[in-house]
Amino acid sequence: MVKRPMDFENDMAVKLALTDDKRRKIDRTDPEAARRAEAKAALAKALSEVQSGLYVAQHIIPDAAQLAEAGYDTALRVEFWQKDDLIAGLQGLDLRALAVQLFDLNASDAKRIVKAVPALTTLDLWGNKIGDDGTRAIAENLTAITTLDLGGNNIGDDGARAIAENLTAITTLDLNNNNIGDDGARAIAENLTAITTLYLNNNNIGDDGTCAIAENLTAITTLDLNNN
Repeated sequence: MVKRPMDFENDMAVKLALTDDKRRKIDRTDPEAARRAEAKAALAKALSEVQSGLYVAQHIIPDAAQLAEAGYDTALRVEFWQKDDLIAGLQGLDLRALAVQLFDLNASDAKRIVKAVPALTTLDLWGNKIGDDGTRAIAENLTAITTLDLGGNNIGDDGARAIAENLTAITTLDLNNNNIGDDGARAIAENLTAITTLYLNNNNIGDDGTCAIAENLTAITTLDLNNN
């Protein structure tokens, strides 16, 4: 799982440009539209070169070595293209790892993403707004996913239960910085058979939820329950 300390270098950010012919076709009386058109074309070109792992972030891009270790061969910093452009561009890609961070994704976007790239084994949507509805959509498509990061997505007990009921292959689960309480923690605790790494820090889990997890540490080697 790729973490996000603020001192990461941006050495894998992709910077592409339109050809001169395409530039001449853009109406320069609207600078913002021109920049968006350039960015959209650059995005399409970058996506055409992705092999099996794509990392997209709003600001900080981790260093190349860490990305490669986590299975990402291409990294893009969000520029002037829209999230619809990205999601549409995912169609047909044979991705195994996908991270889209801090891009204001909602529940509908989450549903479209899991349908666009069904063969994912790693999915990281940290810092978006998918909520419980988006979490349920992801939970229904977890057959191949082994690493799932949905930190910072305003997920409550309903979303946690949906994930817990579909922990088929997940070994690493990160639900930090959400709104999960004791009910959600208990649901997860009852389905921990395959999970080895679990992050539930910065939620609303009390003594009951903590005890439930403590009683079901079947295979866990890494557990974070700080700030609950």
